[in-house]
Amino acid sequence: MPDRNIVSWNTMIIWYSRGNLIQIALKSFICMPGKDVFSYTAMITGLCMVSCVSDAWRLFIEMPDHNAASWAAIISGYQQNGLAAETLNLFKEMLAANVEPNCYSFTTVLSASAELALLSVSKQLYLQLLKRGYEQNSHIGNSVLSTFMKCGSLEDAKCVFESLHNRNIVSWNCMITGYAQQGDGLRAIMTFHQMQKCRISPDRISFLGVLMGCCHHGLVREGEEYFQSMTNDYGIFPGCEHYACLTDLFARAGLLKKAHKVVMEMPFKPTPVFWRSILNGCRIWKCPELGVYAANQLSRFEPSESWTSPFVRDSGKLNDLPFLRTLKKEPETRKQMGCSWVEIQGRTYLFTSRDETHLETYEIYEMNDLLIYESLGNFRVRNYELTYYEE
Repeated sequence: MPDRNIVSWNTMIIWYSRGNLIQIALKSFICMPGKDVFSYTAMITGLCMVSCVSDAWRLFIEMPDHNAASWAAIISGYQQNGLAAETLNLFKEMLAANVEPNCYSFTTVLSASAELALLSVSKQLYLQLLKRGYEQNSHIGNSVLSTFMKCGSLEDAKCVFESLHNRNIVSWNCMITGYAQQGDGLRAIMTFHQMQKCRISPDRISFLGVLMGCCHHGLVREGEEYFQSMTNDYGIFPGCEHYACLTDLFARAGLLKKAHKVVMEMPFKPTPVFWRSILNGCRIWKCPELGVYAANQLSRFEPSESWTSPFVRDSGKLNDLPFLRTLKKEPETRKQMGCSWVEIQGRTYLFTSRDETHLETYEIYEMNDLLIYESLGNFRVRNYELTYYEE
């Protein structure tokens, strides 16, 4: 080129970054004259795309000036690399620097808040965007819906949904899948039909949500009809996730042969989630033969997981099977401990079953004992064991 201006340099940096040629993009950035805010922002975005977050932060600090776009780039980069807590801290720093956040910043921090399940922070962010007039932005509105749903606040999500003037397919899908994931399958199905009445055609995600709702409530016939309606009425071919819902629906209802038939005849290779669903159904409905087969298939994917323990414990007949006796003797099998969390005054507390690691363990169990006593109408609690710290 006879003349290279700032636009041509920035264009090369952007496309080298998007092509995963970050080293060439960095060399171009160093060599280019007259770097502007857009140049720095493009390079920061490229570094974050290849998970060089620390380098992106150093470059952000070196910038002569920060605007809303550059802040949005670094905030989005942290969130895309799984640093949700740091994302929220950066957003606070941006507000402290008197920089007006744009819609991209809001959608990013809402996603971070949802990932951490911080309901109080999500409500504060919602108030912030209301003050700035973003409430009718469909992209931000959908992010708020998804955030409230992931935080378990169904009523807040419903209020936001009803206040939206421009509801698109993403808005409806947020409500359908959110209700289904929170275990309220009936409301998911009702929302699905309400969407159809509004003349909005469902897509793959819509059907996934309604299938999950049927699965939670054991609506086998309805689930089969929705699954068939995807192709017959809307020309949507089911994906692996739709087959997984159908398999789980049959397995939970005790239709284990139909669940196994779905797995064998679907146009995808079964993943561990399919065999896990069948294995769980066999444990519930006491079907040791198919259970052993599913356990054998699952062991090929997850040989180090202790997935056989509850199956063996809950099905007495299975203790006599040589295959499971061999698996129980495996020294390397272990089950990952599950945990729950609760948010109190902006701080998240993790806890496990019979957890005694908290500094106020005695008071927590004492209050828990009192709540159970009152909930049972002052009846004596039998077979309930608590472990307290001795003072």
